[in-house]
Order: sequence, then C-alpha cells, then structure tokens
Amino acid sequence: MPFQIYLSSFLVDDNGLSVEQSASAWRLIGFVGMFGGFLMGWVADRITVRWTLLVVYLFLSFSTGLLLFFEINTVIVFTAVALFGLSFYAIFGLVPAYISHVYKNNTAALAFSFGNVTLGLGGIFGNVIGGWLKQQMGTFDGIYTIILVAAAGSAIVCVIMRSEEHTLSQNELGSRNR
Repeated sequence: MPFQIYLSSFLVDDNGLSVEQSASAWRLIGFVGMFGGFLMGWVADRITVRWTLLVVYLFLSFSTGLLLFFEINTVIVFTAVALFGLSFYAIFGLVPAYISHVYKNNTAALAFSFGNVTLGLGGIFGNVIGGWLKQQMGTFDGIYTIILVAAAGSAIVCVIMRSEEHTLSQNELGSRNR
C-alpha cells in the first residue's frame, strides 16, 4: 500500500517528474489494474494460485527495484507502475483463493480474517513508517527499500507454502473415505 501512497511524491518531489507524468503513471496503474486481477486469475487456473502469487510478488519486487536502482525516466516509471498494477490488485483475489484451496471451512475463515487484519495493519504501519523515513532521510528511498524487501520476502514465502495440489488431493481423499 505505501508504494501507491507515496508514488506521486516520490516521482515529483524526489525525482523531478511533472505532476502530469505522475498523473499518467496513476492512469496506467488503474488501467492495467482493471485487467490484472482477471489475467492473474487466468494464470492461477493454469499454474496454481501459489505459483501465481510468486509471480505477483516478483512483479512487485521488480517494479520497486526499477524505481530504486534505475534512473527515473518515463519508460522506467511506466514499466514499474504497469507491473505494480498488474500484480498488486490481483493479490486481493489470489490470497483468498489460496486460503480456500488449502484450508477447511472454519480454518479458512480464521486464516482469511487474520490475513485481512495484518494487511490493514501493514498498510497503516507502512504509511506511518514511510512518512517518518521521509522526514529522517529526506527521500522516499527508505520506504521503497522496505517495500522491496517485503515483496521479495513474500515471494520466498510462496516458494515454501503448502502445495495446493497436495492439499486438494488430501481433502478429496478424506471426502471419499467418509
């Protein structure tokens, strides 16, 4: 969430882009984001939700890395925000889909509730920390570095998460034995 909260200020204040360029970046996020969820859902149907989440978190990592490690220009910004739009909004459908595939009814509801609470807290604390880091460092590089680490860490977690196929086959076997 802090990626998008601080994006305009990062582009305009820290990197000298115009307000118009920042607005164009936001339009691209919105346009790509409208289709990102559908596209990532289609991908999840082919490679599983777990591996699609890995792709999504890698896209978020790349988008943040582009802003941090490359000279900011229109191509870099539009590539970064397109990757962000493609991936970020898909997370809100992919995480519940993964939970529903891996956990049984009562446990799924608990896991989803816990996930929503941590998502909200992450957004709150991420934004507060981002503002504080900007005051301390004079730049948004600190918060974008944290975003990069969090996205890369999430990608690593996807690699070690429980396989949906194994869980689904276990649930199917359990249902047949009843």
